[in-house]
Amino acid sequence: MYTVLPTGIGIITMDKRIQFRRTRYVHQSTGQFLIRLFAWVLDLHLLAVLIVPVFWLVNGLGYHTDDSFFGNHFLRTGDILAFAVVLAYFTFFEQSKWRGTVGKMFFRLTISNQHGDRITPGKSLLRNLLKCVSILTVLGVWMIDLTKHHQSLHDLLSGTRVSRK
Repeated sequence: MYTVLPTGIGIITMDKRIQFRRTRYVHQSTGQFLIRLFAWVLDLHLLAVLIVPVFWLVNGLGYHTDDSFFGNHFLRTGDILAFAVVLAYFTFFEQSKWRGTVGKMFFRLTISNQHGDRITPGKSLLRNLLKCVSILTVLGVWMIDLTKHHQSLHDLLSGTRVSRK
């Protein structure tokens, strides 16, 4: 007979002997917002190594679109390229066999659909485009610790979940 104690130690009773074994159960804590935030910040730091030189090269040469909207720094070519690189990075890694970016892998987080399967490239792209809305509303990312399955707004709308291994 096998039972799990709240302390995370399992008890196996066989032939009047008691053996203790640690279980591999990982409890979804209420601090998942901070873990996901640290993973996201780690990813952005890794991307900065790639994006910053391209950004300076393109914007430094002066190739940009119309400057009349919101001042001189709106929608330069480097900004569009940086957004495209970030979107491609998150979209590729989240739908890959690793089920998460480098930051998520570091913190042992995986992305899956509602059934626990790997997400499709289209669902990953949708999730990352909706992430912009989720970040802008702030409440969208604070929902992580408020919902049952620790889903943010973009997770709920795209039908995905982020969980720990």
